[in-house]
Amino acid sequence: MPHNDPDHIDRNEVTHPNRNTDTDRDRVAVTDLLTEIRHLKINLEVVRRLYADLVAAARAALVAEADGEPDPLSYLRTELPPAPYGHPLHLRSGVWPPPSRPDTPAPGGGA
Repeated sequence: MPHNDPDHIDRNEVTHPNRNTDTDRDRVAVTDLLTEIRHLKINLEVVRRLYADLVAAARAALVAEADGEPDPLSYLRTELPPAPYGHPLHLRSGVWPPPSRPDTPAPGGGA
């Protein structure tokens, strides 16, 4: 129903000047967020797999130690990445911790 007041503004007749731009920007933002979610899911799956491999290596090392294997930590060494530059283990000879040798006492071991 038309109003007689010349200053009256009917909200149904007014369009926002940036309406299409805002909608397009929102669509791009949602698309970007969905892409980021996909990447995060992939990264999470990689981290879960690496963690599972480390847990399996730790369990294998514990069983190997209980079975009396000469180098039970070898299971962990194969799964751990190289130490980063600046880390105390970075400059070691590539094997850390060093394998146990029967002629040397274990660290912290008794007489």
